[in-house]
Amino acid sequence: MDWQNGKLKLINGTDLENKEIPPTNWAIEDFLPEGLTILAGAPKSGKSLLALNLALALSADAEIIGKKSKSAKTVLYLPYEDSEKRLQERIKKIKIGLSIKNISKIFFLEGCNPPKLDKNVLENIGELIKESKIDMLIIDTLGSAIINNKNKGLSSYLDEYKLLNMFQRFALDYKICLLLLHHTRKMEAENKFDEISGTRGISGAADANFILQRNRYNGELFIQGRDLEDAKYELELDKENLTWHFKGISNSIKLSPEQETILDVFNKDYEKELKPSEIAKTLDKEDTNIRPIIGKLLALGLLKQNAYGKYKLVPIN
Repeated sequence: MDWQNGKLKLINGTDLENKEIPPTNWAIEDFLPEGLTILAGAPKSGKSLLALNLALALSADAEIIGKKSKSAKTVLYLPYEDSEKRLQERIKKIKIGLSIKNISKIFFLEGCNPPKLDKNVLENIGELIKESKIDMLIIDTLGSAIINNKNKGLSSYLDEYKLLNMFQRFALDYKICLLLLHHTRKMEAENKFDEISGTRGISGAADANFILQRNRYNGELFIQGRDLEDAKYELELDKENLTWHFKGISNSIKLSPEQETILDVFNKDYEKELKPSEIAKTLDKEDTNIRPIIGKLLALGLLKQNAYGKYKLVPIN
C-alpha cells in the first residue's frame, strides 16, 4: 500500500497498466512462486524429505522432480521436528540420490533448534534474509513453528487466515518463496485441497497449495495456485537415498489445438529431441510464433528442455 502524507494514494487503470513492476521472483519457474506455498501431507508421507530434496537441489542448481531453476538459489531451512543429527544423515543420502556435491548455499540456524515464530522473530529472520540474500525459506512444520495464541472472539477461519496472511505478506515483502509444511486431515474430501488441516483460511491465504499423497514408495503431488496450472505429479521414493524422483505428470487442463499440434510432432516418441526451429519447420510455422506455446507446454511439465536447447516429451501417466 502506497501512503502519501498519511493518506491513501490512488492509481488509475491506465497508470497501473503502464507501470513497470518487477517480475515474479520464482524459485522454480511456473512451479514454486514468490509468496507463500503450503506443502501439506499426512504424517510420514515424506513431505519433509520432499522439502529437503527441493532445498538441496535448488541450492546446487540441480534438477528436482522434473524441474530446474534458472540459477542456484540461497535457501534457509527451519526444521522444527528434526534434530541436527537426523538432518545430517538425510543430507548425506539425498546428495547421493540427487548427484550433487556443493550445498554451501543452503543454511540452517546453528544447532537446528529454531525459535517459535511470531512477528518479532520474523523480523529477525527478515534481517538474515537481507544479509544473506535468501531466495527461499522453508518452515517445517506450521504447527510446531508457531505460538498458539488464538484470539478470543474471532472465528477459527479468521484466526488462521490472519496467521497465514502474516507469512504470505512476509514472503511478498522480501520477494522470496516461503514453503510452509503442514498436515492433512484423515478424512478425504471431494476437493483434494479441502484435506489441508484446519479451515479454508489456511489454503485461502496461500499463493499456492501442494498436497503430497504417498502409497508405499509411490507418491502423488497435487498442485494448485494463483499463477499455476492445476496438475498432479507422479513421484517415486528411493528409500535408500531418501530421494523423490519424477515419473510423469497428469494434467487436468484441456490443451489448446496449437498445444496438441506441437505434442503430435513428437509422435509419442519419448526419446525424440527437437529444437524449436525443427518443430516450426515440421508445422510450416514461424519459429517466433511457436516458442510461447512451447514455453507453456514446458511450464505444464509436458515438455522437457535439455542443456542444448532441445525439447522432448515427458511421459504422462
